[in-house]
Amino acid sequence: MTEQYTVRDYIDALREAANTPFRREMLAAHYQAPDHTLTATQMSEALGWGEAAAEGGSYGRANLHYGGLARRISESLGCSVPGGKWLYVLSTFEKREGRWHWIMRPSVAAALERLGWTGGGQRRPRGVEESAGRLREGKMPIFSPGQVYTRRDLHQAYGGQRQGGISTPTGRPLIMLFTGSEGHQYGYSDDWIEDGLFLYTGEGQQGDMTLARGNLAVIEHATDGKDLHLFESMGGGRVRYVGQMVCTGQQEREVPDKDGNPRRAILFELTPLSTLGPESGEDPTGRRDQWSLPLATLRERALAAGGLARTPHERRQQIRERSEAVRVYVLRRAAGVCEACAEKAPFRTAVGRPYLEPHHTRRLTDGGPDHPAWVAGVCPNCHRRAHYGEDGSVFNERLKTAIREKEPDE
Repeated sequence: MTEQYTVRDYIDALREAANTPFRREMLAAHYQAPDHTLTATQMSEALGWGEAAAEGGSYGRANLHYGGLARRISESLGCSVPGGKWLYVLSTFEKREGRWHWIMRPSVAAALERLGWTGGGQRRPRGVEESAGRLREGKMPIFSPGQVYTRRDLHQAYGGQRQGGISTPTGRPLIMLFTGSEGHQYGYSDDWIEDGLFLYTGEGQQGDMTLARGNLAVIEHATDGKDLHLFESMGGGRVRYVGQMVCTGQQEREVPDKDGNPRRAILFELTPLSTLGPESGEDPTGRRDQWSLPLATLRERALAAGGLARTPHERRQQIRERSEAVRVYVLRRAAGVCEACAEKAPFRTAVGRPYLEPHHTRRLTDGGPDHPAWVAGVCPNCHRRAHYGEDGSVFNERLKTAIREKEPDE
């Protein structure tokens, strides 16, 4: 029905029908929504209507006013809409999580751009505005599990590819992974499996997947000093943060591509960082033999690539042991003296060891595998300064130099 209308047709109809600031504000709110997609309630919130019980609540008010505008546009186009569902002239519809979402037609969006009616600043749906503000202000070096963001805000804050599942922002110590049901059409079947592992399908829609570009970035994230952050798509451009992950291995399967042809797919085995061991300086349950090994032997363990592990569980265990070796090696290299301020550790632990904390100098968060040349043993005060201090970046760069001077040449 509406596919017959061009951008030029919509421009003429919008000029005639959307002839008040109020009507153009509704169109701008729809345009500015993530992926030009929102619900009636979200439009009401974006326009500040709130609850209007006399008009059927915020949902009813959006239907009433936006539907009335759509009817005017339909009449300007000379379009007859079956059943009086006037919004079809502006949108297609998709039901997500029990709510109907209005998806602006591309020709309408293009017409608004040509007219310069895209608006200047719209309130975001509830639950997204606070996180968007903190991203803009740079106050969120660590994401909050369960928090909802818009993908647009994430890319505005950190950069990276705005399409696809693997986003690798240039010059940032992080990789963002996006998972969702929409990948099923390309043979992707991301899911949690036994023992708390998440299988994440690599990128590539046709042909065999290869370890290149985003796929290579995931498998080498620890070597490159990049944090892996997993987000789950909620639809409408919104994503929910799952948590920080570590790639502990990979496997291959034969799956169909988007044309139904069999191809080799790479599935990454992701483990929540929180399950790999302590991030503090002391672990009463850790392997005591690590503390008695010669320092050179301990360093070899920290750098070990792992043996021929046959199962995901074995591969994860190797990463856990390597992470522990890095932690113990760094603390023993420091020998009870903070590698940042050169002061003695502030106290001794219950087992009599000087208390220092491992700090990963290339990453936003601590813990997990890394090269020992990029991890420092620091006192709690210097650790907080590196992460949160006004001079944190400069302080961290000086610390990197100090550690490299202590590490043997390779």
